[in-house]
Amino acid sequence: MFKKMLVLATTLALTAGVPVGSHAGAAQRGFLCSLAGTAKFSPGLSATATDGKYTFTGTLSNCQSTDSSMTSATVKAAGGGSVSCATGTTTGTAVIKWSNHKTTAVSITTTDVAAGVQVTATVTKSNEAATPVGDKAYGVLAFNADATKCNSGGIDSATFQGLVGGGSPS
Repeated sequence: MFKKMLVLATTLALTAGVPVGSHAGAAQRGFLCSLAGTAKFSPGLSATATDGKYTFTGTLSNCQSTDSSMTSATVKAAGGGSVSCATGTTTGTAVIKWSNHKTTAVSITTTDVAAGVQVTATVTKSNEAATPVGDKAYGVLAFNADATKCNSGGIDSATFQGLVGGGSPS
């Protein structure tokens, strides 16, 4: 019988560091969305860390934002690094195409520890006011895969779901 593996991975929760004592009355910005999609790994993830690549496609939905026209989006990402079923680090890029026809691009770094993946992303290009260049991204996703493949053949794809959010109080 196949077991489901729950692996924590990253999302793109856009946030920016704001100095204490920021200006009163400064405009707030931000968003929070659900994220679901599919990731592909080449070569497939196994018990031993190897250099590999990933791609993922996903959908942001149920978005709440300071920009009311940001209700959903599609996300495409690609990158690579040394990874296994349990540990690894990667770098990559992602493009978010919002429902309001605006686009945000980010650079991504992930660090896997046991079943968790911590992601840090930085907005590199954007024409969406809620996600300006320089904002940071952090987040967690839950990946679903057949854990038995870690020791036989590797995991070449997995579905995921989670939350994405971010912004700035000023």
